[in-house]
Amino acid sequence: ILRVELALNKPIQFKPGQFLMLNVTKLSMLQWHPFSICTSATSTNETNHVTLFIKPTQDKHRSWTRDLIEGPKKKLTASKVVHVEGPFGTLSVPLESVSHVVLVAGGIGVTPLMSIYNTITAPAQPYPNVQQITLIWVARKPQLFHVFADRLAQISNKVQVKVLLFATGHNLEPFTPNHQQMQQIGDADHSAAKVGGDVGVCTIGDEPVIIHWEKPTFLALLSDIQDEAARTAAQSQTPSSGPIGVYTCGPYPCMVAVERACMVLNSKAKKSKPKGREFIFHTETFEL
Repeated sequence: ILRVELALNKPIQFKPGQFLMLNVTKLSMLQWHPFSICTSATSTNETNHVTLFIKPTQDKHRSWTRDLIEGPKKKLTASKVVHVEGPFGTLSVPLESVSHVVLVAGGIGVTPLMSIYNTITAPAQPYPNVQQITLIWVARKPQLFHVFADRLAQISNKVQVKVLLFATGHNLEPFTPNHQQMQQIGDADHSAAKVGGDVGVCTIGDEPVIIHWEKPTFLALLSDIQDEAARTAAQSQTPSSGPIGVYTCGPYPCMVAVERACMVLNSKAKKSKPKGREFIFHTETFEL
C-alpha cells in the first residue's frame, strides 16, 4: 500500500467521505481513477495538502495501480506531476444528523472511512452533535492495521472513541450475518500473542492494540453499540437523541451482513418501550 501526499496547486475544500479523480499522464493520458481522501476535513478551511492510499489490484496481470506502484519505472514519485479533479461524492447520511458514528470497514475499504474518523477525532471537529465514534475494521492480515497506526490510538477530548479490529486469516468462509466460526491465528512478524484463543494483543506503533482473531458477529456488535448509545445519552448533560449513523465500505457480503443487522435491530427498537435508538445505513461507493 502506497501513501501519497499530494501538494495541490490550488486549495480545495472537501467533506468527510469524498474522493478525488487522479490521472498520471506517464501511465495514461486518458485513464482517471478514484481515490478516497483520508485527510481530516473541516467545515470552513481550504487546504493544498491531501493524503491518499493506493493499493495495487490482486490481478496478476498488468493494471493501472500495479504499474503505478510496482512498475519498473515506478511512475508516481515525489518529482512527478499528476492531474487531479474533485472532490466528488456525498454521504447519504449527513454527519450533522447523527449522535453516534459507526464505521465498518473491510480490508482496504477503510480508506474512505478514515476521513470521517480523522475529522471526528480531530481537536477542532465540526460535528458537536456526535458523542461517540466506533471503528470496526475487518482484515485478512493484521499487517494492514499498521497503515493507520498513528490514528488507531487517537484520543479525543470531545467524543468517545472505540476501535475494534478483527483479523480473519485466509482459510475462513466468506462473511455471513450469523457466522461465528473462529480460528486461532499467530503472526510472529507482528508480535501477536494469542490470549484466550480468539483475542490477541498486537503492538501498533508504540501502543498495544487488541485484535480479535475471528470474524465479527455484526448483530451482536451493533446491539452492544445501540445499548451503549442509550446509556451515554442518559448520562450526558447535553444528550443527543439523533440516530446512529452506520457507514460501511468493503466486500459486498460484509456490507450486506451489516445492513441486515441494522434492519433486525431497527425492527426490535421500534417495538421496544421506550423506543430504541435507530440505525441509519450508508454504503460508500464512487458516484460522480
